[in-house]
Amino acid sequence: LSLGVLAFCWALLTADKGLPLQINQTYHKRIILTAMLAIASLFFDLLHSLGNYMESDKVMKKVDTGKVSSARSDYKHIWRVEQDWMFWLKIVTCIAACCSLLSLMVEAI
Repeated sequence: LSLGVLAFCWALLTADKGLPLQINQTYHKRIILTAMLAIASLFFDLLHSLGNYMESDKVMKKVDTGKVSSARSDYKHIWRVEQDWMFWLKIVTCIAACCSLLSLMVEAI
């Protein structure tokens, strides 16, 4: 969803004629803000994925060392907490970017 919002913003920012150009000239700062929200959402998604990898790697190392036959995730560990925060941050920024783009389109029409 964030990639779609970002692509739409890019199309508006690079427009050279017609209605997209008029929207770009009138709402340039809001288009930039919307694109920044979409980029932030993608960044939080990347950090969420990194947290997932680090937590999985930690659990797999416990199993591979042979100390335990199965391992559980520690819900208070830093990588698990980071996953939770990044998940909600990416959801909130993605929704904000979509709402910003939607309000911009409604206002422009």
